[in-house]
Amino acid sequence: MKIGLASKEFINKDIEKNTDTIIKSMIEAKENNAHMICFGEAFLQGFDSLSWNYEKDKEMALTLSSLSIKTLCDYAKKIGICVSFGYIENYKGLLYCSYMTINENGEIINNFKRVSPGWKEYLADPTHYKEGSTFPTFKYKDLTFLVGLCGDFWHEKNIDMVSKIKKDIVLWPLFVDFSIQEFESQFKKEYAEQANKLKSKVLFINSISKESKAFGGSFEFLNGDILNELPIGTEGILYVEI
Repeated sequence: MKIGLASKEFINKDIEKNTDTIIKSMIEAKENNAHMICFGEAFLQGFDSLSWNYEKDKEMALTLSSLSIKTLCDYAKKIGICVSFGYIENYKGLLYCSYMTINENGEIINNFKRVSPGWKEYLADPTHYKEGSTFPTFKYKDLTFLVGLCGDFWHEKNIDMVSKIKKDIVLWPLFVDFSIQEFESQFKKEYAEQANKLKSKVLFINSISKESKAFGGSFEFLNGDILNELPIGTEGILYVEI
């Protein structure tokens, strides 16, 4: 299977623009014979799209029946490609940092809710801004996938839980805003070492944001090594063969 890892730019609070970026990237990936394309954390609204004012944020968040989600389901089927992306979810009035996978038939096959709380500011009301508690797996083309978002894999309890789950691929979408120099000199190696604790191949997907000063980058990790990379500071799609 060929998977594209999208180091692409989002615009905070511009769902229409970000949806268009996803669709154009889906077309690009399909033209490069990819079966699946993955985006970073909270890509659909942008990582810094929330105000921590619940009345405003519940309108920014999306439900499974929102137009943007329906549009992406339709395009996944039309183009014939599986797509995974992060978004802020409104689930029965509660807000989550979630990660959705839609298969090439336009069906939602996974909708993971981030487990760790680091996506939200300290002033966020815990009765409205929530986390999940499990790391479910899903099947796609005979491979078993598991998702964890950003800080999820920097908590030893989560690492221990995930390392014991049978899976082929871990998707690790995130939003990190290290400088290029910081990441290259220190954090790239640390992320590779952390990924090794998950005991499977790990696909790291970061986004680009001029507003939020994030520089993207996509990586394929295995056994503590970097097998393939689209370096931080580069916009594009890294294709990996599984």
